[in-house]
This record gives sequence, structure tokens and C-alpha cells, in this order.
Amino acid sequence: MPNPLSLEGVMLHLPETPHRPPTPHPDTLRFITLLHRTFDARRRALLQLRDTHPPGELLLETQHIREHNTWTCTDSPPITTTGNSSHVIRLQGLDNASAPTWHTVMHTHAQWADEKGNSCSAPSTLVPRALHTHEQHMTVDGAPVSAALFDFALHFHATHPPRATPHYCIQGLVHHGEARLWHDVLCVAEDVARVPRGSLRVALCLDTPAALWQCEEMLFELRQHCAVVLLPREVPGDTARAQRLHAVRAVCARRCVRVLQFSRELPRDAAPTPAPPPQRENKRAPRPALLQHAGRL
Repeated sequence: MPNPLSLEGVMLHLPETPHRPPTPHPDTLRFITLLHRTFDARRRALLQLRDTHPPGELLLETQHIREHNTWTCTDSPPITTTGNSSHVIRLQGLDNASAPTWHTVMHTHAQWADEKGNSCSAPSTLVPRALHTHEQHMTVDGAPVSAALFDFALHFHATHPPRATPHYCIQGLVHHGEARLWHDVLCVAEDVARVPRGSLRVALCLDTPAALWQCEEMLFELRQHCAVVLLPREVPGDTARAQRLHAVRAVCARRCVRVLQFSRELPRDAAPTPAPPPQRENKRAPRPALLQHAGRL
């Protein structure tokens, strides 16, 4: 097995352009490679489990977690908000439904990294792409890297050390084992950064039917990092959904984690009402630590 930090076997599949496209810093590539070689086989195995537990029922094998009344989510500083409301989170991320170009990926991450030095704006919460998606422009040992791990690694490495507690919104989970995977990814990042356990905080987005039924198990796995749970809005006339959302709110109250609502209609780079005022386009040069000219790895 290759050295997890070695760039041997790492390839960037970049578009042909008149100018050399930007690439991540070699240290960032090593961090992405470390996460890929550590977690990709486990990620693929978890994706194969997605159809084994249909949503709409509680899992018997995790009954002991739900019945254990002593654990709660770790206390954390409040999530950074925008506007005058304490119930607003700025979410930023790449669309799962699209296949973004390399320029879009790097430009977007450069903007996120640029927030680190901008003391006038509240840090946003990064929404990595879902676990089942891939970053088509990068392969490690012949396999495409997870877009979720790519987004997380690029953002984390470019914004460290942060000026505020980093927050990430974990979305698209279907099995509680996927929440455990994210917990372990966060722990590796904290170890690399040499910061205490729980320094990285997440918002758990329950945006799949299975997540609503495995909420308590997912909170248990992320209890050292979870700061807030994002719930979908109720659908008028859907009594079963309303009952399940009520049960999830009770779970969150018992496990001492805050609950906010999200709307699928909102673009991910916008905040729920009240929306922040529009900002001018940032035309500053990309951070040299994030964007480098392409060259030999």
C-alpha cells in the first residue's frame, strides 16, 4: 500500500486552455490524498449498504443507542449567523446535481478561502458535495476522489488556521455509518491541524427520508462535532411526515442540540429570510496558498 501522504499515483485531469489552469497547493493535494486513501474504500462500502435499510422504520441493531439516556452532543459556541436573526446560517457549496468545471471548482474554493482574511463578513458554513459524488478532475491510484472529501479538504487546508470556529454542513446521509465516517474524517483533520477534539463543528442536515429515521444514531456518531440539526419544512397535509419531524425535534431536545429549518428552494449560497444584503463581486487575486500554476506533482 502506498504512503498515504505520497503524491505518487495522484493525477489531475485538467482542461486544455491557453493558460495553465490553477491547481491546489501540493500540501493540499497531500491532505486530499490522505483522506482518499484512508476513507475511500469504507465510503464505497457504505454506499452499497444504502438499499439494505429502507426508510420508514427504526433500526433494531441500534436500539441500545436510542435507549441510552446519558449521552448528549458536546456543547459548542453558537454557529455564526448573518443579519439580525439568530436563526440564519449562510450555506455555501457546489451543486450535487451538476458536474462543475475545474475552473468553477477552483474559483469557488478560492472565494471561500478569501473569507478567512475578510473581517467584514461572517464566515459561512461549507456544504461539501454528497458522499456519492466524485471529483472527476482528480484521481488517486486510478480511482476518482470523493467530491465530498475533496471539498472538505480543500476548504479546511486553505482556511487553516481559521479566525472563527469552522462549520461544515453534512448533507445527503442515508445510513448512520456515513455519519461515523464524517466523524472520523473530522478527527483526522483535527489531528493534522493539532487542535482539540471537537474544534470542527457540523450542522447535520436531515435532507433524506432515511436520515429522519436514523437521526438519533447520526447524532450519536457526530456527538463530539454536531452543533445544530437542519430539518426540512413540514408539508401541508402530510401527517406522517409531521409526526416524524415532531419526533426528531424531541430527540434533538433530549440530546441537547439546536434545531433549525431549511428550505430546498433556497440556493445554497443564500441565507433564509431575512436575506443578507447583496455583496459586490470579490475581484481580489486568488490566494497563492490555494491556487498555484499547474506543474509536476
